[in-house]
Amino acid sequence: MAVDTERLRRCRVAVDLGSSRVRVALRGKGLVVDAPSAVAIDLRSGKVVAAGDAAATLDGRSPDHIRVSRPLLGGAVVQPDIVGEMLRCMLGKHRVVSAAGRFGRDAVTAMPQHLSADNRGAVKTALGRIGLRHVEMVEAPLAAGVGCGVPLHDPSPAVVAVCGASMTQVAVLSSAYSLFTETLHVGGDEIARTVEEHLRRRYWVAVSAERVRGLVAALDRAGPGTKTVRCWDLRENRPSNMDVDIEELREAVGPLLALVSGAVRRVMERCTPDVVVDVADRGVVLTGGAARFEALPGLIRDATGMPVHVPAEPDLAVIRGLERLMGGTSADLPAAGELMRDPVPEPS
Repeated sequence: MAVDTERLRRCRVAVDLGSSRVRVALRGKGLVVDAPSAVAIDLRSGKVVAAGDAAATLDGRSPDHIRVSRPLLGGAVVQPDIVGEMLRCMLGKHRVVSAAGRFGRDAVTAMPQHLSADNRGAVKTALGRIGLRHVEMVEAPLAAGVGCGVPLHDPSPAVVAVCGASMTQVAVLSSAYSLFTETLHVGGDEIARTVEEHLRRRYWVAVSAERVRGLVAALDRAGPGTKTVRCWDLRENRPSNMDVDIEELREAVGPLLALVSGAVRRVMERCTPDVVVDVADRGVVLTGGAARFEALPGLIRDATGMPVHVPAEPDLAVIRGLERLMGGTSADLPAAGELMRDPVPEPS
């Protein structure tokens, strides 16, 4: 997909509709929304009663007439009207469009690779609910690369992987185009489900989604150890505390991380020899929430033989890239090529 930089410069709003989190940046204000992609709906009236953190808190704790759902799946907008209301609630006092409608109607958003025309239309419909009439779309790996300092129009190829909540997208970028791509429907959500199922099968305990997220976060930190979690003992049918071995959980999710590294390897196998030579020294830029898993850079390095670069905030790479594309001036944006000089060190 071609990138029209002139149109992007006219945009005032950047939106990253992720399966796990929604992020919105406004020109001149930076990131104003970073919230869970959750919405609570009153089934009696059909109205949205909470969104973001407030809705996520209600998950599993709401009365029967309140349903908490996640209306985004794999970057696709399942319910455009609900997503529009969710965005309206999240933005709150932040005005996207002026009262007279004279400015702010142009937006840029990230989309998964090979998103269908129907799904692109659903995204535009959802953003139209908050007054955005013209929407530019940029593939997520390209936006993530720009957010990490990969020069947009540099002809030298760069490999960017976006490991999100519901999928992993890998692309070889050159001159604002994707030369080779790979999409894998494995991400942070699948890792969380694996942790939950492992504890249930092996120890007969049920752990809430909120506490599972805490365990997944503990996997990101280096070193062995244990974490105490409150759970429900399915044998005794009562609440209990359990010390969870973090290294054991790392072994449980290891096969999923191997699938991600395999996707990067498959992209490299499709590259021409000239492209392989060009990217060999630059390495792989790894972004998305799952990029925080300490084992993943090493797996990719072993699978490809290339250095791996992970930004300080890999989960913000896409929205930072969209902000840069529309002319944002956030101090958090790295200089072009900055990240490429600082790969993740190999273990000693």
